[in-house]
Amino acid sequence: LRGLGIATQNPRRFNDRRSLTKQEKHIFAQAQGLINKGNVIAGARLFESIGFIREAIAALESAELIHDAAKLLLRLKKPHRAGVIYARHDLWEYAAKCFKLADMPHEAARSWREAGKFGAAGELFETAERWEEAGECYQMEKNYHKAARMLLRIDRKDQAMALYKKMGENLERLKDIDLNDEEVRLIFDRLKAGDDDPLLANILVSKNKVAEVVLHLIARGNVKQATEAYIQASSDIGPQLIGKIPYNDATPQNLANMFLAASSFAYAGAVFERMGDYEQ
Repeated sequence: LRGLGIATQNPRRFNDRRSLTKQEKHIFAQAQGLINKGNVIAGARLFESIGFIREAIAALESAELIHDAAKLLLRLKKPHRAGVIYARHDLWEYAAKCFKLADMPHEAARSWREAGKFGAAGELFETAERWEEAGECYQMEKNYHKAARMLLRIDRKDQAMALYKKMGENLERLKDIDLNDEEVRLIFDRLKAGDDDPLLANILVSKNKVAEVVLHLIARGNVKQATEAYIQASSDIGPQLIGKIPYNDATPQNLANMFLAASSFAYAGAVFERMGDYEQ
């Protein structure tokens, strides 16, 4: 085969040797002649007809007929090898489709990532349970919610919280994001642990957790942020707040100050009344 100029020198091919019939030798010579004359596709088909698939592929690749080489492998129901051909020539979208056809999600995901299709790559990395790579791709696509969920799967809570904070920058978009109960609990736990970042509070407020957020912030003396959260409530939570706070520390004074800042004077008066501060 060395005379063709396309045969491999790979020693692993040693076991591929076989004797050719007289007719096969004739077809082999015809294929060689066609390739030498530049009719690579016809020559490759002749190689294929006598089972010299690697020689056919090598001829097509040498002539930069990459799609024809891949189609040959697809005809033979070898989509994974077609994917390798495309990947070798940086045709990543075609490679991804072939690897997906071969049910190789990890390889397909890597190809989509190389092609810059981060959303498709993230979904396939997720299918392959490659959570970190999936998270990286979702983050590249600025899908911070999916990225955060992937990070939580591998217990990277700090990195996940940083992404939730990015989500909290846009209150309008937050309303359309479906946070599950576990996510809400984790975010609230972070808030209770001392992270008073208003972006985390925004997320809880968007999920109708205003009362819980306000009570936490008031207890910590963060009146300004509590006021910002309170005025975003979609329902009247004043009576609920008044009934839930303790009246043996600084919390009621903070709550009253919040009501005053929000111009809820009647509720501020109710708190002062419970405190016994009738002048106020």
